[in-house]
Amino acid sequence: MGSARTGEVRAFIPDITDPRVITSSGGEGVVADVDGVIYSAEVGNRSVKRYHRYIDP
Repeated sequence: MGSARTGEVRAFIPDITDPRVITSSGGEGVVADVDGVIYSAEVGNRSVKRYHRYIDP
């Protein structure tokens, strides 16, 4: 995740797919909404993942 204007990368969403079971490699389709929530479509797993910013309390 980062800035499209500056190219700065601030965070990274790791590929959590089990490497022993190769069905896909994380999100093939990725989109973010206006609140900064990121959604990724995982074709091999037939699922949609939702990522939001974790704020340490």
